[in-house]
Amino acid sequence: MPDYVSYGIEWCEEKNYPVDRCLLLVSRKLEIPTKRIYISLCGSLPTETVDRREEVDAHGWQKTLVLAKLSIHVRELNIPETIVVAEDMEMRTIILKKTAVISTPMVSSSPAPTASTNNTSPAIDLSRLSLGSNYLKLRVFSGHTTDKSKDEDKYHVWRAQAKALIEEAETEVSQSEKKRRLREALRSPALDIIDDVKKDNPQATAKDYLDALEVVFGTTLSGEELYHQFVGLDQQAGEKPSDYLSRLQSSLRQIVQKGGIAADKANQALLKQFLKGTLFDQLLLVDLHLRDQVVNAPTYLTLLGQVRRWEEECQRKTKKAKAIGARIAHVSRKAALVTHH
Repeated sequence: MPDYVSYGIEWCEEKNYPVDRCLLLVSRKLEIPTKRIYISLCGSLPTETVDRREEVDAHGWQKTLVLAKLSIHVRELNIPETIVVAEDMEMRTIILKKTAVISTPMVSSSPAPTASTNNTSPAIDLSRLSLGSNYLKLRVFSGHTTDKSKDEDKYHVWRAQAKALIEEAETEVSQSEKKRRLREALRSPALDIIDDVKKDNPQATAKDYLDALEVVFGTTLSGEELYHQFVGLDQQAGEKPSDYLSRLQSSLRQIVQKGGIAADKANQALLKQFLKGTLFDQLLLVDLHLRDQVVNAPTYLTLLGQVRRWEEECQRKTKKAKAIGARIAHVSRKAALVTHH
């Protein structure tokens, strides 16, 4: 489960922002410009500037994270539970202090929230939002090997999200609601499998549905066999380190699910294979001191954040070097023309 409070505090330190004047906002991935988010935040909070990142959590959910730097201390404000940044799009607020202050989730169809004081509770994963919210609507899965919809995930990605959705809401949502949500995300032939299960066992649970789909669409390899494949995964030519890390995590998620490795050993296994398989970006391993972190390996989210920031920094340096090179070439051409004349 990601510790968004620690993540946000570390982000503040990297940007040299005062923590007591910053607020972290998190939501499912938003397809809207950062400028629009900034304008929306200005309508609710005294916002000076915002920084944005796109991350992927341990369950495969894509998240948009926004760090808002405010003009006054957070403690002087009544922070809204959620902030509407576009039509039917909300971001949850997380106050950055040792005890996380996180609000109760709101349904995305509700009107814009008014200022209210957040309730104190431990930091929690956004996947704990109620199934009744459109926020966690599952993506489509059909099981077709060809002619897949562009909105359709691969089976293991879809299943990880569906499993997390059901398990996190185990006590909050009825079985009928869970099954309804699964059915609305399925298309034939996957939906046909669920119908067969229901005919054979009218009392089947949402977990029974997932188990049946696993038999038909899941891998037949054991956890040990999947782990053997995992330790052979190397970075491909032209593959960004962050993409390679995400590919490793996707494979490792299946291994844990199959019992090939204990969940508490996953972070270390991920880092070890990332160190071993990174073939084209050795400097990254040195710059981030990753070999020194094997004993106390960071979580996937933390490691991914470090890698992506390294990539962004390299990209900025490359662009700057190209710009300087272009200016030098331009001056040299002008000097050559003057000398010629």
